[in-house]
Amino acid sequence: ISVGVGGAGVAAVSAVAYGNIITNDVKSIVSDTSTLDAAEEISISASDDSAIRSVGLSIAASGILAGSIIGAANVITNTVTGGISDSTILGGTDLNLSALSDSDIYSFTGGVAASGALAAQISVSGNIINNETTAKIKKSNIEITGKADVLATDSSKIDSIAVGVSASGAASAGAALSGNYIENTV
Repeated sequence: ISVGVGGAGVAAVSAVAYGNIITNDVKSIVSDTSTLDAAEEISISASDDSAIRSVGLSIAASGILAGSIIGAANVITNTVTGGISDSTILGGTDLNLSALSDSDIYSFTGGVAASGALAAQISVSGNIINNETTAKIKKSNIEITGKADVLATDSSKIDSIAVGVSASGAASAGAALSGNYIENTV
């Protein structure tokens, strides 16, 4: 939570800027000529459940002139890999290989500017999720008696709210902008 407040009889300004970044590399891999020999089901899974919750508020109030500006940036970039490489899997009934990304961003960015004569307020929020999620079998010998499931899933989401409010006795201007971008490779 980030908050800025400015107040004065003549002129007041409040400026708030904040950001959050999460970067993870999650792996669950059988590799380098390994051998797994099991009598039951074999499960290999990698998962990431990253989340950013950010709230920011900027308030300015004065008798004549008030200005409020707030900016927020939130970024999640993860690599999640479940894999079997250059190895041997023997005897299991079933093979379950999975990779899951579930990244979430909740962002609230708000501002208020109020004065007797002139007020201006700008709220800007930018949110990005860019994940790479992979489940793969490469150059391996798989000998099982049941089925093999290989699954990669990404269920990322962004919930973003930007609010800008301005009020004055003579002139006021307010603006709110929220940009959200999700680009995932599965």
